[in-house]
Amino acid sequence: MEALLTISFLAFLVERVINVVKPLVDPLWRWSVSPYPYLALVLGWVVAGVYAADVVLAAGAVSDPTTAQSITGIIITGIIIGGGSNVVSEVIGWLKATRENKTP
Repeated sequence: MEALLTISFLAFLVERVINVVKPLVDPLWRWSVSPYPYLALVLGWVVAGVYAADVVLAAGAVSDPTTAQSITGIIITGIIIGGGSNVVSEVIGWLKATRENKTP
């Protein structure tokens, strides 16, 4: 349960960083493809690596991981954190809309 809470918090952290960076990047971005999913993925990997967040280890799939298993777990966790930041953003938007008595 603690691992899920940690990953959720890290996804929230990535989502907030993306929202702070958006106003700075939007005026400079000239391509039709949005950079934010890729930025969230990279930030998810960085955050998972810095905090050694490993969902595979936390799930108990590996009891004594090798270096390769640990790196793989951190990469998978980074993908989950980066993808989860979009979910966090949607939940925050839904909560704001609900608080303003609007339908999401």
